[in-house]
Amino acid sequence: MDRTIAMKGKIENKLIQGSYPLHQHLLIMGRNTKGYPLEEITEMLYVVLNSDIEITIVCGTDRELFSRMESAYQGVENVHVFNDTADVLTLMDNADLLLTDMDQGVITEAVTRELPVIVLSTFGHLTYYINLLSEKGCVVMKGNEIDACKCCDEMLNNPEIIAQIKHSMRHLLREESTEGK
Repeated sequence: MDRTIAMKGKIENKLIQGSYPLHQHLLIMGRNTKGYPLEEITEMLYVVLNSDIEITIVCGTDRELFSRMESAYQGVENVHVFNDTADVLTLMDNADLLLTDMDQGVITEAVTRELPVIVLSTFGHLTYYINLLSEKGCVVMKGNEIDACKCCDEMLNNPEIIAQIKHSMRHLLREESTEGK
């Protein structure tokens, strides 16, 4: 059985059983770069976040990174590691929060799915598009790993913040859909 589908079933079972708290699934996507050290970020989050929070990591096409991450979290029930997966949209649909680098495609897809996003931007240069989304309250920008991890913890423990970001996303999407008419 496909791991994504199996994980989705696991999450749905927890929801049915009532043991899966709302707003408690973090999706981490990105490449392991100097500006976005995926392994360090994941380790910090694993230590900081409540063990009830599901953490799903998508490593992209970096097979060495995937191998290291899979090995590091083998047997850890609340951490799921994927390499390049075609079913990113299903993972997004099952997440409550996304932490990513400045990948505009990923951010756009998250906004259209009303998935709150924390963008880690350590280089200080942002595109006009990401700045606009930040100004509209649709994404949260953080300049370093520690602040990004603190923000993940705060947002996952405060459903009001996530609800406000989703509201901002719906408002932006309505603006976009009426602008072309």
